[in-house]
Amino acid sequence: MKGITPVVAVVLLLLITVAIVGFVFGFFQKILGIATEKTEEQTQSQTGALASTISIDNVYAGGVAVRNTGSASLNTSILVVYVNSVLSNCTWSSATIAAGGIASCTKTSFCATGDSIKVTGLANKVTETC
Repeated sequence: MKGITPVVAVVLLLLITVAIVGFVFGFFQKILGIATEKTEEQTQSQTGALASTISIDNVYAGGVAVRNTGSASLNTSILVVYVNSVLSNCTWSSATIAAGGIASCTKTSFCATGDSIKVTGLANKVTETC
């Protein structure tokens, strides 16, 4: 009987060690999976935003012409126009701007000489002077 006790102790220690290693492996695998998923979501979000950059082609008394310089279509509902840092409600000529395309945001008495026009999108903001 004296020889069996050390064998049982070693087997129990091995079982405890294997259980702890299994738990730690499962825990870190779950953490790594969550981190990978969040990184992928952020990468897709940033890629989408960079595909939707804008520039101002022209500013005139009745509105502003905005060009989609990104590689994907851009929904004009995400664009925000400011005149002298004040939100300006204007009417877009189309609901979307194709890559490389232009849309105009018009409003009567849009800007006067010297006014600052800022258009913000997902990836950038651009400013021009009337």
